[in-house]
Amino acid sequence: MNKTLILALSVLLFAGGILMIVTAAAYHGRATQDGESGAAPPVYEHGDWKDIPILEQFTLTERSGELFHSKEMDGEVWVVSFFFSSCPSICRQQNTRVAELAREYGPKGVTFVNITVDPENDTPAVLRKYAHSFNADEEDWLFLTGDLLHIRRIGTEIFQLPTDQQAHSERLIVVDRWGKVRDNFHWREYEDFTAMKKALDELLAETEPPVEAETKVEPAGYFDEETGRYIRNESP
Repeated sequence: MNKTLILALSVLLFAGGILMIVTAAAYHGRATQDGESGAAPPVYEHGDWKDIPILEQFTLTERSGELFHSKEMDGEVWVVSFFFSSCPSICRQQNTRVAELAREYGPKGVTFVNITVDPENDTPAVLRKYAHSFNADEEDWLFLTGDLLHIRRIGTEIFQLPTDQQAHSERLIVVDRWGKVRDNFHWREYEDFTAMKKALDELLAETEPPVEAETKVEPAGYFDEETGRYIRNESP
């Protein structure tokens, strides 16, 4: 074997060794990040959030392209729900029920506010088309988009419901004229849906804010996410 061939083989072996080391290091870093190795996943401190006040109001963009400020709802009874337009089944079923409510309670003064959990795809133009498929009135039924982090905070901090990218609760949140969340109801259950209508009738009739102890309108029951069944509250 001549010297040139030996030198070429040596270079190839050396390069192969370097490639193996780099690949192993990259895999180790990825595995550690994903928690797949024996090393503990990174711990994130929450100190940076300690001085940030809990969100009480929010601003998003309506399908019209205009900014929507939650403060605009002062003096109005409103219903909030989360969805995303590319959801093929649940969201459409949910919004079919919202449409039913909007037809009945929109003329009475209730505003329905849909917030997307897929803002990257749900632009105002996409939301306009989606809203049109439900014949959503531009005054009574709003469709909002914006920054995902802000939407997450809106869901968890204001409405106390888990919210993330293309992930949301199926509950409809009822807010009174003074901006207080009064209750939330599951649209799938007949009893809960009926209780929601009763709550809306009561809130529309209110002329003064309720005392703190009476802020929550008691629902007829609740939807058990784990069992998929509606649990009716026992009468006192």
